[in-house]
Amino acid sequence: MSFKLKNILLEQSLSGKKTKPLVDAIKNRNPVTFYYSGPTKPDKISVKRGVRVRAEVVAMGLSKKGNVIVRAYVQPPSVSKKGYDKTNWRTFIVDRMTNISVLTDETFDNKRPGYKEGSESSKGPMVTTYVTTDWTKTPEVKQKEVPTPQPQEPEKPSKEPLPQPKVDDKPTATPQTQKDNVGDVFKTLQPKDVNGQKIVSTQDYQKAVGNLYKKKEEEWKSTQRELGKNQSAGEGTRKRFDLESNKELSDLLKKNNITVSDNLPEPESQTEPIQETIMRIKTLMLLIN
Repeated sequence: MSFKLKNILLEQSLSGKKTKPLVDAIKNRNPVTFYYSGPTKPDKISVKRGVRVRAEVVAMGLSKKGNVIVRAYVQPPSVSKKGYDKTNWRTFIVDRMTNISVLTDETFDNKRPGYKEGSESSKGPMVTTYVTTDWTKTPEVKQKEVPTPQPQEPEKPSKEPLPQPKVDDKPTATPQTQKDNVGDVFKTLQPKDVNGQKIVSTQDYQKAVGNLYKKKEEEWKSTQRELGKNQSAGEGTRKRFDLESNKELSDLLKKNNITVSDNLPEPESQTEPIQETIMRIKTLMLLIN
């Protein structure tokens, strides 16, 4: 295959509907939230399927098996089967990434521990690197556009007679106030103050996400019931509930400067007070003797 043909194929693969947003996120250092499906037939060592929240994707390339993959730094509240004790770096097959949401109004500006520049070593999963993060440039943060109100012309009085309601017409149902589900779930969290930093555990976060998921599912079923449609959510709908629940709750936590972490201070040990009590008893016994 000629060098020119390789470049054409490479450009096509990087400009796809799924890869183009990821390429832009890598270049602009935008965090990415997505749902990862994992293998069709998972085994004991398979990557856990679920939502990755604000993953810092720094490279895209080709794996040894010929899959387009990305390398990303992930942390709680993102799901992980092996945890984050050893490393937070992960590789993901792009074809298994769905519901990709690039947070264009945020950037990550620090190289995480264990960051590898350029191509991976021969022992790494990425044998060829297509795109990497450029740390020499200051990325432009795209602010969320606020629509400018347009001046409205005053309505001209209509000469036609107003329509009169029919006797048989039923009154329109009063619209219900939209529930603030994420706000209600957020209030149930009780962050701990650790050296001035508010922290909630991953377990509490996942429990809150589960509650928000159930609320979304109940509302969806209620709407489906009113429309006379199927009330059994498919895989795509369940993924959307999962992703939305994680994204909405993590956004609210970030807005309130609350971090999700398992590095919480352990409760004070009760061993020391017990030892002191024993010493006092021994001292009293010596005095009595």
